[in-house]
Amino acid sequence: MFVVLILLSAVVGVVDASTVALKAKVGEPATLFLGGEAEEWHRVLKDGTEQHIKKCTGSMEPPACNTWLNSAGDAVGSGAIVKENGDLYIKSVKHEDAGNYQSPQIKGRTGTLPGGGTYGTAAPLLTLFVED
Repeated sequence: MFVVLILLSAVVGVVDASTVALKAKVGEPATLFLGGEAEEWHRVLKDGTEQHIKKCTGSMEPPACNTWLNSAGDAVGSGAIVKENGDLYIKSVKHEDAGNYQSPQIKGRTGTLPGGGTYGTAAPLLTLFVED
């Protein structure tokens, strides 16, 4: 029983800090979520390109929001929105959407363990794999 508890604790710790792999099919919609209210998402595509998208709030309108922007601030893609609850909704997945996704608002966690130890988990990272 003790070994089972140790293994379960290890698995829970790993799951909490792991990368989540998601599959999506070309042409179908996909919703990515991190369990928090993200206002901005960042992605690094398979070719290393970095892009970001922000939720429209107040008087913001595209391309300032709900449009993928490159590091120079140029609009490079549409067809995605950050929903009110922070989920990223891709209307029609393309092969180019494959990559790693995360939000700067959703942070890792740290804490203290009984006995004085500390723990830390990385911020969540979603890896989107795109299939035909």
